[in-house]
Amino acid sequence: MNSTELIQAFRIGVDKVSSLSNPSFETDEILFFLNKAKDRFEENLYLGRNSTGQSFDETERVKKALAKLTEGWSRGINGIFSPIEFSTYYFVPYPFSGLKIDLPSDCKYVLREYSLVTFATSTECITATDLTVTVNGLPIAYSNAKILPITAVRHNDLANLLQDPFIKPDNNTLLRIDVEDDAHVLLYPTNTYTISAYFMQYLRSSDSITVVNTYELPDWTHQKIVDIAVSLALENIESVRTQTSILDQIKND
Repeated sequence: MNSTELIQAFRIGVDKVSSLSNPSFETDEILFFLNKAKDRFEENLYLGRNSTGQSFDETERVKKALAKLTEGWSRGINGIFSPIEFSTYYFVPYPFSGLKIDLPSDCKYVLREYSLVTFATSTECITATDLTVTVNGLPIAYSNAKILPITAVRHNDLANLLQDPFIKPDNNTLLRIDVEDDAHVLLYPTNTYTISAYFMQYLRSSDSITVVNTYELPDWTHQKIVDIAVSLALENIESVRTQTSILDQIKND
């Protein structure tokens, strides 16, 4: 559907469910509910709030639906990058250090992430090797390098995890905590290696629906957006029970 058809479908949906005495919605109001609905729908897809309970990585249909919102992103410490996206984070207990990463402004959910680290010499890590990777669109060669997975952890678990010999950061893994809405901190052993690059795949927020911009996800999702938008609009003019019933029905579709 284009934006005009989405607006018309919303009006038809409201007329089907609500009484004739309810007021009509202006175009701006309809667009408000459609945009609220798309945000909720994308969140439900990612988190698996559906009849199957399958989240982003568990079903091909969901991955295809969100494919347009999937972005790749990389940053590195190197003289050619300006400004540097890494900065020291001081509130990490010794013998660990933290590196703060400012994320892209449109990042909504992190899907996958890993880091490239470099050792001073090849003897410090027998699995380190010479690697050439693309960082920020440019090929860069690293010596004595290794790709490490990153594990996200909660703040209230951090103290225990840093003492756990099987989980704490070492030559094979990094930990990550969120410190702001748009920033991560990578935790790594002090004076062991250097974090040289960070790679991430994430879901961005979809563009707003306007009178000229339609919803960018596949066509099969458009009617679901309309259904959610109608249920949100009815919250203002009908009982909470009506809203709950419609949202439950949408969730189970």
